Amino acid sequence: MKTPAPFAIALALLYASLAQAQSFELDNFNPLSTRGAGVHLYGVSGSFAYFSGASLLGLTGLQPGLSGVRPLMAQGGASMGWARQGQSSQISVVYSPSMVRSFNLSGYQSLNHSLSAYGHGRLGAKWGLSGSFQGIASDFSQLLFSQTPAGRLSSAQASFDDLVSAILGNAAGNSQLAALAGAAPLANSPEAAYVFGSRLLSVGMAAALVYEHSTRSSFRLSFNGVQTQFLNDRDSANPAADQLSSQLLRSTTGMGSLNWSYALTPRTTLGANLSAVRTFSGIQDGYTTHVTVSLGRKMTPNLFLRGMAGMGRYVPVTDLFQQGSFAQHEFGGAVGYKLYSHTLVASFDRSVSDIFGLGANATITGTGAWTWRRPGSSISVSGTGGYSQLTGPRFLNSGSWTGFAALAKALDAHSMISVGFRYLQYPQQFFVLGPDRTQTGIIITYSWSPAERGFGNPEDTAGASGENQ
Repeated sequence: MKTPAPFAIALALLYASLAQAQSFELDNFNPLSTRGAGVHLYGVSGSFAYFSGASLLGLTGLQPGLSGVRPLMAQGGASMGWARQGQSSQISVVYSPSMVRSFNLSGYQSLNHSLSAYGHGRLGAKWGLSGSFQGIASDFSQLLFSQTPAGRLSSAQASFDDLVSAILGNAAGNSQLAALAGAAPLANSPEAAYVFGSRLLSVGMAAALVYEHSTRSSFRLSFNGVQTQFLNDRDSANPAADQLSSQLLRSTTGMGSLNWSYALTPRTTLGANLSAVRTFSGIQDGYTTHVTVSLGRKMTPNLFLRGMAGMGRYVPVTDLFQQGSFAQHEFGGAVGYKLYSHTLVASFDRSVSDIFGLGANATITGTGAWTWRRPGSSISVSGTGGYSQLTGPRFLNSGSWTGFAALAKALDAHSMISVGFRYLQYPQQFFVLGPDRTQTGIIITYSWSPAERGFGNPEDTAGASGENQ
């Protein structure tokens, strides 16, 4: 299978930059160490996954329920990259290839790729600049067990103040959370496979310029974009259906926004945001403008709450369904809670948007994640859940539910084994054949890292390339 062109170009640039950077660091070259700048091997993993239910996956995607076949998959992957961190700057690039092969779907195998990059630096005493890139070429079996943003936040090694900064979208004090907060948008959920086919390519980019007017007031100008499309695969279990999917949908979204943040008190932060979004696909092409205000407060030394409200207006350029221009209310909220061994993050939003470009009036999303990890313990437990619903006159009153629970056991300072269970219930409008809209799956993963790592979230190693999806 050929490597997709965007990844081939990115990998060539990555190789050239690593070669140039490493030429200045040959004395410290040690890929098996994650300390210091340079090229690193972050880890390798292998897993066995089984999933059942949902006799048709997606509008036109992979059909694991055909003839009673329930896929049993073997996955193997690695994570490697380059990193450098200075007093006022940080840059990292991570590439994760993985191979998936089925034991009981004849001829089914898939070579997947994940590439991400993040960097930020100071441009002076008051100015800061950051940028990021993410891209995946993946199939449904990997997306089924992929991480969620909430899961990444809850599992990160961070203080309560760092967690609050990440929820507010600014976590420069913690390199791990800064990369998560500044990550480019990406369509890497199993619901995306329902829309774009059993194998998809999603690429996202983001950039932000921050001006700190004072210790209490800051402005943030940001731009991001994401494109998601069907990815042709000669080894597809259903090539005819996937070809139809490629003709139906390719979604591209670009956004620019200006955000102002002001600390009313050391515990209370006021924010205002103005943004414009352009979304176009084979079904929908239009602009959306948003004006929102937010208020966040540290209620206790362990609890943070944030609320948001505003208006959004959609203006069509071309619209297959001719829904016209309209304005709607938007609202949402988030919570962060952290104790000695527990971390909880959750959010809920109603926004005038449609990330898939299907012609919805608005999108309702809710997500949450919890991680239990006692310092010094070799066992950790985690759970994530989410809800997503597209609203509008052409959409049935049915949303998508997802849940993941996992248990991990550290075998030593470098290796870990985890067991995870996934549950999904898909919306009716995405379901074409059969009465069953649910999907379940279980995955057993062994992972090894050259670094002595903490006993993290089991979902970190849920998929062969899950760490970077």
